[in-house]
Amino acid sequence: MKKFGPLALVVIAGIFLAFSPLESLRAQNGAPADLTGENLAPDIYPENSLSPEAGVPDGAGLAPETDTLTAEDLKPAIVFVAPKEGPLAPLAQGAFLGADLAHKKYGGELALLSVSESPNAPYFTKVVNPGRVKVVIGHLSESALTANAPYYRQRNLPVLLPFLDNWETEELGAQYFRLVPDVPEQGRLLARFVLGAKKKPKNVLIIESPEAPFALLSNVFQETLRDPYPPGPDGAPKKGPLRPLAKTAKVEIIPWEKAEDLPAVIASLKGTNADFILLALSTQQALQVAPLFCETSFGKANFLGGTALANRDMGSAFAAMKLALFALVPTDPGNYAKKPELRDFTVTYQLINKRTPTWTSVMAYDAVHLAIKAYSTRDDLFSFLRNTEKHVGLAGEYAFGEEKIPSVVLQVDQSKAANHSYLP
Repeated sequence: MKKFGPLALVVIAGIFLAFSPLESLRAQNGAPADLTGENLAPDIYPENSLSPEAGVPDGAGLAPETDTLTAEDLKPAIVFVAPKEGPLAPLAQGAFLGADLAHKKYGGELALLSVSESPNAPYFTKVVNPGRVKVVIGHLSESALTANAPYYRQRNLPVLLPFLDNWETEELGAQYFRLVPDVPEQGRLLARFVLGAKKKPKNVLIIESPEAPFALLSNVFQETLRDPYPPGPDGAPKKGPLRPLAKTAKVEIIPWEKAEDLPAVIASLKGTNADFILLALSTQQALQVAPLFCETSFGKANFLGGTALANRDMGSAFAAMKLALFALVPTDPGNYAKKPELRDFTVTYQLINKRTPTWTSVMAYDAVHLAIKAYSTRDDLFSFLRNTEKHVGLAGEYAFGEEKIPSVVLQVDQSKAANHSYLP
């Protein structure tokens, strides 16, 4: 493996930290850890999208404050809530473009309105005619979602969350439907990826942030290594093809506060090579610690991360340092052979918007499609969503039971230059 000198390592890390639009998304502005910014290309935006320059007026597409209202102004609506400025705005733009394509294809009687995400709870009510809103989609910031939760509860609005993966959203109320697996499920998926490796791992290293979501990811990862198929809620045993991590295998945990002394800590492990390294860290933390592995034998390991690290900045940085990063993402839209509908979506998205869709664009598309399908049944929206057993979307099949656990499957995908355009 190519070795980097100390100066080169500082330069590489500095470049990616300086240009990373989002650092620790969960720590900064209350943003979720599973999202990051995009490297933007020239774009063409639908008229109701989020412009990269000045944006559109808050409440774009809403009924004007005049006495002349058209039928379009009175249509029932899906409200897409996302930031129009700040570090998350580029991500919101790409996601909204996916939502807009779904609306153009399936929209029917529903309008699609874009509303700026704000942590100020009354904000939503000032720009949206409450009687029009049937479904809310979006939210890139947990703090803004929490602030608006009382309003959603008062209006009894179903809320689809295609991006947030934090388990804390489950505590907000019964009207929330999360479309991506939560942090514990991501920990289980990563552990099973390790246990399914052809070469059985002998040593696993975990770099762990003390922040609650990352500590939870680490804990579930370790539990699943010991027991790949824990009993279900009814206590019934589960079976599967995977076997627990061998008792002779070692699992070493390095807390974040010791990460600065990583070379010394690794040296204390007496030359042991790790087969897998779980980065239970924010984007910024992972970018800070990655260069330190280049000077050690651990640089040949497979690095693992949840959706928090499934972004273009991480992929590009690890590729530049010749480190192998595997992160959780929904199905790649480049997988045309198995999913021709993804080909159609990607081609259309590129033709209209002059950019490549990311996995967040795909999830936004699926959320709008599901919302329109639910509304078109004329049944109670909550009943429809809770009883959905097989909604086929671009990212996979969605199902919601009483526990509202999404069935869409995340895959562990190695970050390579060929698939960086799919990363947000």
